[in-house]
Amino acid sequence: MNYRVLIIQTAFLGDVILSLPVVDELRANLTDFQLDYLAIPAVANVLENFPGIDRIISYDKRKSEKSLKAFLKKVQFLKAQKYDLVLLPHRSWRSAILAKWAKIPVRIGFNKSWASFLYTHVIPYGEDVHEVNRNLSLLQPLGIVLNKKSGLHLQINSEDDTRVDAIWQAFHLNSGQPCVAIAPGSVWVTKRWFPDRFARLIRELTAKGIQVVLIGGPADLEVGRELQEAVPDRVVNLIGKLSPRESAEAIRRCDVLVANDSAPVHLASAVGTKVVDIYGPTIPAFGFAPFGVNHRIVGKELDCRPCGDHGSNKCPLRTLECMKSISVTEVYQAVEELLNEKSKHN
Repeated sequence: MNYRVLIIQTAFLGDVILSLPVVDELRANLTDFQLDYLAIPAVANVLENFPGIDRIISYDKRKSEKSLKAFLKKVQFLKAQKYDLVLLPHRSWRSAILAKWAKIPVRIGFNKSWASFLYTHVIPYGEDVHEVNRNLSLLQPLGIVLNKKSGLHLQINSEDDTRVDAIWQAFHLNSGQPCVAIAPGSVWVTKRWFPDRFARLIRELTAKGIQVVLIGGPADLEVGRELQEAVPDRVVNLIGKLSPRESAEAIRRCDVLVANDSAPVHLASAVGTKVVDIYGPTIPAFGFAPFGVNHRIVGKELDCRPCGDHGSNKCPLRTLECMKSISVTEVYQAVEELLNEKSKHN
């Protein structure tokens, strides 16, 4: 096993999930090679045991390894691995320089990166293309013929299943009743639909006998507490209590996920749960909508939208009209449509 391949994706959880079909295609088309994946510590859980990945290399670029000294140490580590090829779905200068200074001879990335001059192969960043397919286009220089059925999946193990099963039993969640997961958080403030509207949505759902489970990471604890206080006894709050894989398993057990444009959308796509995706400052044409068919997108056509490639911590116009214009009724109706569709197929 002399040929060594590296994938560098040091962005957020959703970005890593959307890169995993690249791993599948590499394994399906190449033989006798080692495949390593460099990512931030927060996403290691979804990479562990994923078929095809030989080693996860942690890079804590936002905390313990954010200094120049730590960066140069990581460069030296990667150089010592003697990689033959690196794929760069992340379009950051840091990733490009890591690959270049590590002297990896074949460096494949997108032309949208300002550091693309550091790549040996530059791939057009397809517009209005889903990120899954865009990432797969990085394999073009390798002559790989893609499997038309390439899709998302995660490796959820028996421990994940057992833990979530215990939670389902502890909270008396009934598999015979409809269950909706709600992920109210987002890394970006402007991507967050309002807690009071999520609370109203929960009231409408539970009034119809629909079970509601809250999903999210440690950064979403505050909004989780706020919703639990607003609708006591109507919601099972699992925010901050599950790993990403366990969150995926919890979402799999639900009929629908309601979420902002954030990582849980991609967890749901990977486990086959339909999504109501609430879009504010960004648009589905960027390529990060739920992967697959028959999901629902709720958003408004506005002159000011989109206002950037991703969300921000402040609305440029200070109105947040893109979120204010989305009503509880619209989101509820989208959930109801998906629940009705599922009941027809059961």
